[in-house]
Amino acid sequence: MRIGIFIDGTFIPERDGASTRFAKMPRHLTERGTQVVVFHCYRGWSDLSRIAAEPFSTYFFPPHVFYDDFDCLVRLVRDAGVDIIQMDAPETILNLGFPLADVLDLKIVYEAHYHTSTVAAALDAPPSRIEALRSLERHVSKCVDQLIVFTEADRRRWMTLSGAAESRVSVIPFGVETVCSAQPTKSRDRMVFIGNLFYEPNRRAVERIAVEILPAVRSERPTATAVVVGDIPRDLRTLCLRAGIEVVGEVADPTPWLTQATLGLAPVSEGSGVRVKILQYLAAGLPVVATSVAAEGLTFPAVFLEDDSQAAALRCADMLTRPEHYEPFVRCTAALLRERFLWRDIAQTAGSVYSTVLSRSTQLRPRDERPASPGLPMWIQEVLKKGRFATADTGTLGNYRFGLAEHGQVRTSS
Repeated sequence: MRIGIFIDGTFIPERDGASTRFAKMPRHLTERGTQVVVFHCYRGWSDLSRIAAEPFSTYFFPPHVFYDDFDCLVRLVRDAGVDIIQMDAPETILNLGFPLADVLDLKIVYEAHYHTSTVAAALDAPPSRIEALRSLERHVSKCVDQLIVFTEADRRRWMTLSGAAESRVSVIPFGVETVCSAQPTKSRDRMVFIGNLFYEPNRRAVERIAVEILPAVRSERPTATAVVVGDIPRDLRTLCLRAGIEVVGEVADPTPWLTQATLGLAPVSEGSGVRVKILQYLAAGLPVVATSVAAEGLTFPAVFLEDDSQAAALRCADMLTRPEHYEPFVRCTAALLRERFLWRDIAQTAGSVYSTVLSRSTQLRPRDERPASPGLPMWIQEVLKKGRFATADTGTLGNYRFGLAEHGQVRTSS
């Protein structure tokens, strides 16, 4: 069994929740005996030398080849001996996934990182745009061979909103690499938020911390501080600094800032899907103050739900004042993470799902219901519009059609 995982945009290093998943799952699937080949749309946002050091092979392409040179993709996917192709965006599945699966007689899996139309509605997208995304999601969900989501709450949402059959929706959760226990009580008053701040729901969460939550916490505990870790736009950085929030920016490993904190913050009020930051906080031994939206589907003793900013501030102040009170919750949570949320065990579950997909007949894909092509995935459009990686440089590779990163080497071919 060989899985072809298609990845656009960010991959390695881990710059956000999606790229964390992309980095961890192929690695652990390979180590657990499931062969993986990655097909990566390379925009200069990844490190090809680091990708080449992974235990799996990665074909990479400039965007115009990835999306427009179908014959090239067909040849390489066929040569790689792939049995299942997996994609994470309904737009890409419609434009590339279904045609590839039909030509090569492959199964196709949709790993749904979030429900696109739900996020679009929460962010006040035009009604026509929301309805187009809903139509796309319904069509893709009915036509793929399997849908992978991260929590039971996601599973219920997808079955309700997109019409996917219960037997074709599998929960394969997000995971953590290692878990530490509750840390010794220290005299510190620091709260931490980690995430990609170019992503609109994260941006709004940090604005809420700066304007509402931190001032209210300081009214209870004047010595309280906050730190934001992640890729951040210039104007949001300015807002944070004016509010007295330390801004770290993007780092390869946020662990040092997590170990210096007393609690993790996740006041995200829009979105669905990946809850990476919460798992990172918990794995680092921190209790978490989160909204019910941010923590949807995550039921851990150390996650405390507060949707109101004032209530969240009071909870934070209590955690800063009485950290020892929350240590039993953190220890219990650490045990749950070790039992059910380590990447190596999650990869084993994923391998079983792929085996089931291969054992069943291919899902019918009615051609007369195909929605109009929506173009690039919504999140890619957002990144390009905001210029998050405006300075990325791919010129060093020259003019190439595709490349291969494996066994520590990076090669290109015209």
